[in-house]
Amino acid sequence: MNNQTYYTGLALVNPHPTSTLVTTTIFDGNGLQVGKAVGTLPPGGRISRLLSQIVPDMPAMASGYFKVSADLPIYSCAVFGTHSLTSLSAIPAQ
Repeated sequence: MNNQTYYTGLALVNPHPTSTLVTTTIFDGNGLQVGKAVGTLPPGGRISRLLSQIVPDMPAMASGYFKVSADLPIYSCAVFGTHSLTSLSAIPAQ
């Protein structure tokens, strides 16, 4: 998910005319929560960041998962790639 070799990127879009509260939670390979961030996505707002920028205190890790939840339905897209730019893949929703 995030270490010297790999990164995870996340893009979020709020299509609504009102702000929405967004929570991003990081879990390690054993399902234990290791990081969390809460922020507001403004009306019509969008962000595109590395997961480590959204949750700055997340540890370096090679396995695990993350969950994004919001007060209103939002659009999202996540990617997984290498810092050497040799690989990039979309992450399917689960």
